[in-house]
Amino acid sequence: QAAAHRAALLALPPERARKVRSRSMISGLFVTLRHGRGVRVIDVRDPDELDGPLGAFAGAELVPYPTLEDAARDWDREQPLVLVCRSGGRSGRAAVILENEGFKRVASMRGGLLALDEATD
Repeated sequence: QAAAHRAALLALPPERARKVRSRSMISGLFVTLRHGRGVRVIDVRDPDELDGPLGAFAGAELVPYPTLEDAARDWDREQPLVLVCRSGGRSGRAAVILENEGFKRVASMRGGLLALDEATD
């Protein structure tokens, strides 16, 4: 179970890394994300994945990974962004792309929705 908690942590650049140590803290983080408190949550999965076992992530905007760079051109580069996907790979790559495009506050959910699902069962 500890591994699932570690996997669900936000993957921030090393100089800004934060650790979440308990299920209640993870749940609190996602309540904050889902209620929008200044954080924009971007789901970079493909649309057909929303019909799968993980479903849609409430409060997230669907911006499939292949369309991310074009979609992000008009976004506020100062707004905090959290990127999610199934297992964390695409959202991690998407975070790097956005940081290279000048976005200042970008995080990727390490382990993706699979880790979140496991950590919150």
